[in-house]
Amino acid sequence: MGEDSLQLPGWRAWIGRGAEAFAQARYSEAVSAFQKAAELSPGSATPHLYLALGWMQQHIPGADSAENAEYARRAEAELRRALDLDPASRIAAVLLGQFCANEKRLEESREWYRMAKAADPANADICCALGAVTWRQWLGEGKAPNALLEEAISDFERAAALDPAHGDAMQYLSLLLRERGDLAAAGRWQDKSDDARAEQVQSLIAGTAVPRWDTNDPDLLLTQWASLAVMPPPPPLPPPPLPAGWPGGPPFGAEGASVSWEPLARGAEAAAPMRVPAAVQSEKLVARVDPSAAATEVPMRFVVVIGMDGRIVRETLISGNIWLVPAAVEALREWVYEPTLVNGKAVEVVTEVRVKFQPRK
Repeated sequence: MGEDSLQLPGWRAWIGRGAEAFAQARYSEAVSAFQKAAELSPGSATPHLYLALGWMQQHIPGADSAENAEYARRAEAELRRALDLDPASRIAAVLLGQFCANEKRLEESREWYRMAKAADPANADICCALGAVTWRQWLGEGKAPNALLEEAISDFERAAALDPAHGDAMQYLSLLLRERGDLAAAGRWQDKSDDARAEQVQSLIAGTAVPRWDTNDPDLLLTQWASLAVMPPPPPLPPPPLPAGWPGGPPFGAEGASVSWEPLARGAEAAAPMRVPAAVQSEKLVARVDPSAAATEVPMRFVVVIGMDGRIVRETLISGNIWLVPAAVEALREWVYEPTLVNGKAVEVVTEVRVKFQPRK
C-alpha cells in the first residue's frame, strides 16, 4: 500500500513473524506480532488487516460462546479500523463482505462488496461474490421473481463479461436463468461453464495453468485471503436424475462416482501430459466402446489422460448424468488410441472426450 514506505522501520519484520506463525496455526502468537507492527506503524492500514485475519481465523461462524463473539468483534473492529486509515482498501471491503456473509448479515455484506466493486470495477471475482450474496438473500426471501433475482443475474453477467472463462459466474447464471424460466439461455450458459471447467482441468493436469498469485508479493497472505473472500460457494447443480431403481431412474447398480481432477503426484523427472485438442486426438482413436442406457442420454464430457500405450488411465467428469459415471468409465477403459510420439518417444496426453450412450434394447 502507498503509505507503507513512509512508516517507521521494523514493522515489516513483525508482519513477517506474524505471517510465519499464522501459517503454522499459532494464531495467538501471530496476533501479538501483528499488534506490535500496528504499534510501530500507527498510520498504516496493513497491520490492522493482518490483525483481522488473526481474529477471523479463530472465529467459528455460528458458534455460540462469549469467546467466539469476542473474536468476531475484534475481527470486525480491525477491518473497520483499516478502512478508516485507507478508505479505498479493496481488501478490507471484501473481507468485511465475507465476514458479514458468514454472520448472515447479507444486506451489509452486499454493501461491502459494492464498495469493493467501486474500488476495483474490473474485478470479475468481486462481481461474482456480490451476485452470490444477492442470490442467498433472494433465496431467504422465498425465491419469488423480484429485483433481487435480476440484480444477481446482472452481477453474474458482469462477471462473465469481465472474465469470459469465469466458470462459477456462468454456472450461477445458468441456475438463475432457469429460475427465471429462460431455459434456452440457461442451457447456453451451462455449456459455457462446462467449457471453462474443461479448460481449467486440462491446464492443471498439463501443468500450464497460470499461477494465481505472485510469490514476491510482500502481502501474499492478505492477497490470498482477499481472493478467498470473493470466491463464492459452488452453485447447486441442476436436479440430478432419479437414483438407481426408482421409477424413471437408471437400473440398480448404476451408482454415482467421485472423480478427482487434482494433478497426480509425479517423480521429479516425470513430464506432465501433453495437451492435444479433442479433434486432433479423435483421429488417433482405433477402438471405441459405447455404453448403453435405459433412456436417451446426452453425451457425457470427460477430460482424460491417455497413457503412453494409448489407453485411458484417468478421467474427470465435466458434465453428464452422474449415475452413469461407472458405466461410462468402464467403457472408456476399452478405448484405445495410437500412441502419441514426440521425437520418436511415446508421451502421455490430456484431452477431452465425449461418451455417447446407446439406447438399451
